[in-house]
Amino acid sequence: MNFLPIRLVFPVAMILLYVACTSQESQLDITDEAHEAEMAEWVELRKRALTAEDGWLNLIGLDWLTPGPNRMGRGGGFEVSLPDAASPEIVGVFDWSGNQVFFEAMVEGVKIDGHAVEEKVLVFDAETGLSALMEFEAFRWQLIQRGDRVGVRLRQLDSEAVLNFKGVARFPRQLAWRKLGIFTPYKPHKLVPLANVLGQTIPTPAVGTVTFELGGKAYQLDAFEEGESLFLIFADESSGRSTYGGGRYLYAEKPDTQGRVVLDFNKAINPPCVFTSFATCPLPPKQHILDAMIEAGERTSDAP
Repeated sequence: MNFLPIRLVFPVAMILLYVACTSQESQLDITDEAHEAEMAEWVELRKRALTAEDGWLNLIGLDWLTPGPNRMGRGGGFEVSLPDAASPEIVGVFDWSGNQVFFEAMVEGVKIDGHAVEEKVLVFDAETGLSALMEFEAFRWQLIQRGDRVGVRLRQLDSEAVLNFKGVARFPRQLAWRKLGIFTPYKPHKLVPLANVLGQTIPTPAVGTVTFELGGKAYQLDAFEEGESLFLIFADESSGRSTYGGGRYLYAEKPDTQGRVVLDFNKAINPPCVFTSFATCPLPPKQHILDAMIEAGERTSDAP
């Protein structure tokens, strides 16, 4: 399904790491010791995902294209810029027309899927979902679409953020923050307007709702489908205090045959915008701002 606002926010490898390996049935009951072991593994996988080639820590740029030619090069004066070097060098030219973007390399060494780019080649097609991963030296880049905008997201594999990463600040693990939710499907899927940090609002299909209880009160979140997982966006009374002001994200396995879903708020994560200014994070809609304090999962490192 074309789930553009979320799918391009989260690398596929990261999503696969978030879902548990055991069945939904066995996840309903768990000992504190087993939960501690599960969370230790999960935290390590989270760290690996953030520092991976398709993680968030190596992002160093996001330049939005204009229709027609857009030059990519080192130094200033280019529509798509690489970090400054001793002498500016044109790497190539993007040509955006309609739903497609072509790229023509101007130097040797530019590759797509390990193969040298030797002629003008299609690298992005909004209709088919094509978004080729290109590389040059330590740089990787790929085109993304947000609404009617198309941009080039640039990575540097040996960035300082990756080399200096020490981990993510977290609340202490508590089994009590592992909640049972009930999934109710939307038939058909419901379009939920999701705003993002770019100021856009994009209708995004939700597959249903998950209802759960906190402190004796029932809450409900729209659930979005991301691969084999449910994806939820929420804010709570910790947002802007001990956690990121733009809310947090939570993945969960899809419901079992009885509609049960395990929501482990110990696995609530910071959006990519906490780690880089070159992400385009969706924000929790008004109905997803909970009047509850969820002191579980990832927090801001400078929080008291």
